[in-house]
Amino acid sequence: MIDDVKSTNLYGKAWIDVETGDILKIEWNEERIGRYKIFEERGKEFNRTPRITVVSEFQAEKNGLRFPTQLYIEEAYLNKYGRAFIRSKTTVTYKDFRFFTVDVEIR
Repeated sequence: MIDDVKSTNLYGKAWIDVETGDILKIEWNEERIGRYKIFEERGKEFNRTPRITVVSEFQAEKNGLRFPTQLYIEEAYLNKYGRAFIRSKTTVTYKDFRFFTVDVEIR
């Protein structure tokens, strides 16, 4: 049983194209990340406050649908002066999308 999960719902800040209503970017709320308590415990070891940044970008578009183009994750810990110790950074870039058509026949 995972006791540190408050809810299974994710939320965050979204950047939206005002003309199309498409979501271009989402910065996820760090406290809603599963098992966030692990980062809090690690912060106590460092005597710092965790700051976890998770950003998804959706720049590829095909037939009116947006697809993810980048995922960025940073695990950092802030000292009492607000200076960050960056423990890890991960950037995933999605490219070379392969679009195809699926035909369906209903009988």
